[in-house]
Amino acid sequence: VEGGIRLAFFALYLWGISFIPDVRRLFQYHGAEHKVVHAYEGGEPSLEEALKHSPLHARCGTNFVFLFIAVAVLLFSVIPAQTFWARLLARVGLIPAVASLTYELLQLGAKRRWLVPLLWPGLFFQRLTTREPEPAQLEVALAALRQLLAAQSSSTTE
Repeated sequence: VEGGIRLAFFALYLWGISFIPDVRRLFQYHGAEHKVVHAYEGGEPSLEEALKHSPLHARCGTNFVFLFIAVAVLLFSVIPAQTFWARLLARVGLIPAVASLTYELLQLGAKRRWLVPLLWPGLFFQRLTTREPEPAQLEVALAALRQLLAAQSSSTTE
């Protein structure tokens, strides 16, 4: 129950801040990032190609956050009730394990079709954290991708 309440507050928070103009713009850039990544993964990182794609992406950090919360809720629910300090120490100590498991689930969900339903809740949250970008925002995302690829290329040749 506690975990469900946390997720509900998280969703309500994301929905609420999406009405702030600067945050809405940030969410448009987030959508631009995803569209450009889709175009890059399809082999053609161009404005025309990016325009065709969805602003949602299976390996988004929003999916990671949602899965992290869900995995933590499930894992922490099986830890027996203890003193406050013991419970806090157990939760903090398990953060690396929860993060590792979450990362692996996210990677598997993106690669294995039968695990795609695992990503649906995170994709729902992405509907809160992404917006359809303007073409100029896609150009910014494409420029960032080109810079990243150039930096990656120069670091591998050194």
